[in-house]
Amino acid sequence: IEIMAYQPHLTDIDEKLIRCSCVRTAISEGLKITLKDAKDLIPNGEPIIGGGILFYYPISDSYHVAVIKEFRKDGFWIKEGNFEECQITERLVLYNDKFVTGFIK
Repeated sequence: IEIMAYQPHLTDIDEKLIRCSCVRTAISEGLKITLKDAKDLIPNGEPIIGGGILFYYPISDSYHVAVIKEFRKDGFWIKEGNFEECQITERLVLYNDKFVTGFIK
């Protein structure tokens, strides 16, 4: 008899909740933060792989968090949820991006 560890299965609803929330996506990517609005996240460190990067976009008055996956020559490669509505995406953020407000370790 083979005993396997229980692995919870995400339902389509769970996956949509993650995709449609930058904070839930960051948590699912391993960022150690509590579930709250991105605007309530407080910078507490320097940029690290696996750490959070915080943004504020004044035109839409919106806050955002993503996870740093790599340091590239000209910027951070990040993974994020809900930057594009209800999608998990990756992109390059330049080191001097004016919308970056801080980092979470």
